[in-house]
Amino acid sequence: MEITAGRRGRAYVADWEQGCCGERVLLGEIVDMVLLPFSDEDQDPPLGPVDWIMTHHDDGDPSRPAHRVSARLQRVQQIHSRWRVASGNAVEGVEWERAPGAAQLVERARLPGRADMFSQVPEEPGAAGMSLFPLAPGAPMLSSEASYSPVLPEPPGPDGWLLDLEILADLGPQAE
Repeated sequence: MEITAGRRGRAYVADWEQGCCGERVLLGEIVDMVLLPFSDEDQDPPLGPVDWIMTHHDDGDPSRPAHRVSARLQRVQQIHSRWRVASGNAVEGVEWERAPGAAQLVERARLPGRADMFSQVPEEPGAAGMSLFPLAPGAPMLSSEASYSPVLPEPPGPDGWLLDLEILADLGPQAE
């Protein structure tokens, strides 16, 4: 989709992009950003059509030029996908893939920034599943050393965000 002032469209930003270098943006705020055209091959029907990719790292190329724009954030939807074990697992570990058609979109009041995504206080190591009360004298001691505890993946966070934007100005090609 062409990038011109007054155009409205939808951009996708990946979780890793926003987690690395993204700033918090509230609905209605005007922000400068870099957009790349979203290719037809990258379209994911459950998410609906997407016009651009918002990037903090990609300068584009002649076939897919990146543009700096000034845009107003009109809507934020957080993407959550259901994951499944990929067919043809690697021998050394489990690979995961998105289950087709299983994406869920959740309305948000802002696009979180890096600080929002990493400000959670972690639990004390080893505290999960431990009793807060001392054992009664003579109570049998339980050991978890012999039990099987498979390593499960962390609960998935967002897979990215869909942003409805109003382009206010095309600030030109992204400099390399």
